[in-house]
Amino acid sequence: MTSTGKLKPYNPLVSQFGHLFERRRQFIQRLKFVGFLAEKIMKKHQTFSISTCERAITASVIQTQGKQTLTHNINEISVCATTNDVVTLPPCAPGLRVLVINNGAQTLQIYPSSGDDLGGGTNTPTTLATGKAKEFIGYNATNWIVFAN
Repeated sequence: MTSTGKLKPYNPLVSQFGHLFERRRQFIQRLKFVGFLAEKIMKKHQTFSISTCERAITASVIQTQGKQTLTHNINEISVCATTNDVVTLPPCAPGLRVLVINNGAQTLQIYPSSGDDLGGGTNTPTTLATGKAKEFIGYNATNWIVFAN
């Protein structure tokens, strides 16, 4: 009988294989719980995406590759006194993202790390106008894709 006093319909499968149906139900409940935990863990770690930021960077007046290497994901260049003052990106790695913001007075020159390519050839720099930003995303060990605003 059910809780409402009605008789349950007879099902020969349930009577013969009831223990299997119960084990299946328990298995499904465990899967749902594991899925719930996995989703909770993923949400927790996606919420805290760590990006490091450095402000007030001064670009190097020595206009060669390797000068003023950037060490953070978000980099604000506040002093770029001479046209083509330099910063250098960190070594490329798949998935690495580096944002460069030029708040200096002049056009900034951005070099890749030695042996890397920004899309214009190995070790070839790109420029960034005053008041603009570029995002560099590494898609393998030596190549960047560049997005500009």
